[in-house]
Amino acid sequence: MIQIAAGLVITADDSQYILGRPVKKRDGKIVVRSPRYYTNLSQAVRAAAVIAVRKKVAIEEITTLRDCINEMERIQREFEKLIEPLNMDDYCKD
Repeated sequence: MIQIAAGLVITADDSQYILGRPVKKRDGKIVVRSPRYYTNLSQAVRAAAVIAVRKKVAIEEITTLRDCINEMERIQREFEKLIEPLNMDDYCKD
């Protein structure tokens, strides 16, 4: 599992990337709750940015449209730097 901002993780199976919240079960196994499915890793990371901003709005850490736009732009820039190598989707395909 790849840890992402806002308490999210990304995992994968044979055909997709899965973004969601990690939850530890009683047996110690970690499962992904509220999963969202993406065909490539860069889409999953971009979706994590949207979720991170939504959470800040929900807890009223962001209270104006300007703050929301600024935060989304900041997170997008940060994630774009991180996922730049992933934009070459050939590296993430079979």
